[in-house]
Amino acid sequence: MTAQHLFPTAMQMAAARALLGLTQKEVAKGSGVALSTVKRVESARDADEGFANIRVSSLKRLLGFYEARGIEFTHSANRIGLSLDVASEVSK
Repeated sequence: MTAQHLFPTAMQMAAARALLGLTQKEVAKGSGVALSTVKRVESARDADEGFANIRVSSLKRLLGFYEARGIEFTHSANRIGLSLDVASEVSK
């Protein structure tokens, strides 16, 4: 199984941050991962190549950070995307 099936793509991670109106620095601070990690995740060309040098625990922290704010990452055979539960976002 490839990393792209386990974690969102770099584009999805960057889009989630943008949808929430956050800077990379705010995501790093809020998730407890290094700013350089957030930058590497968002600039990866593909999950297999770009996430290879990033700890699974860091990726899980980032996912938890976004999911706690109402982000849901989606992917199927031909589509990737994300959505925001506005009820979750409003309550933050």
